[in-house]
Amino acid sequence: MKKEGKILRIDEDTILYDRFKVIAMLQKNSAYDLFLCVDSTNLDRRVVIKRAREIDSDLAAVHRLNHEIVILREIDHLNVMKVSETFPATGFPILAYAMEYAERGSLSENIAPRSLRRWLNILYQVASGLAAIHDRGVLHRDIKPDNILISANDRVVISDFNIAIRFTEPDQSYDQRIVGSVNYVSPEYVALGKSDITGDIYSLGVTAFQLFTGRFPFENKHLLDNLTAKVKDDPPKPSTYNIALPAEIDTFVLKCIARAPDARYQSSVAVVEALNALNVKLGFGEIDQVSLRAEKQLPSMAAKRAI
Repeated sequence: MKKEGKILRIDEDTILYDRFKVIAMLQKNSAYDLFLCVDSTNLDRRVVIKRAREIDSDLAAVHRLNHEIVILREIDHLNVMKVSETFPATGFPILAYAMEYAERGSLSENIAPRSLRRWLNILYQVASGLAAIHDRGVLHRDIKPDNILISANDRVVISDFNIAIRFTEPDQSYDQRIVGSVNYVSPEYVALGKSDITGDIYSLGVTAFQLFTGRFPFENKHLLDNLTAKVKDDPPKPSTYNIALPAEIDTFVLKCIARAPDARYQSSVAVVEALNALNVKLGFGEIDQVSLRAEKQLPSMAAKRAI
């Protein structure tokens, strides 16, 4: 491990926190590093360590990481990323944390022609995790395939709570930049800076649109045109781009990505129920909840929309 200026450079084979051997760098940006590591006390166990990089200068990344950990520790659900260890630094509760490793990578790495049944199962798991997140009074605000991870047994987990906020927490970022990924943020966030449960449901709906069609609802040449269309135009049916899709898929997706928030599903639990009903209606039967144990961990009550 070498120190270059104010940032520690960590190479492969470095031992982190006296225990975790770095196998590969998974991601690197100005704020965080993600390392795939093997646990030296259990060589069959692999984890991902997320570590803040801004140690000596701008401390925003460290503070966001600590905020992320506080939220993650409050949510215990099969379809939400689990944190196994945290690592403090002088003056900070947490500088890095270890989380479970999803062997198949992100959903964005697995977008390819698949059966409707598989896509519905994945969306059901995402909606189940989102219901647990909302039940704890948290908005994720960045639901997209990059932040949906898939384990070896096809279990899906929602990750990256870097920009998550609580229902009661003011959003102080809107005046500075659009928070989240522009293709997935809701029309009301683009127009008014408003974040609530239906915004997360909108992002889930765009993800569903992408899975079923291989594209986004709006794909104009320029970013501004996409944002304008999102605010002013109703989205197209998914079957416009995949004529093999049944009408029931159109109905579900369009209800998730309706331009008006009040026209969408009003809770993520309602999305879960709709997906299960859709699976039955299409002749697939109820989504397999025994092996995934997802239904048992659904929150006991529907989350309320943020005001």
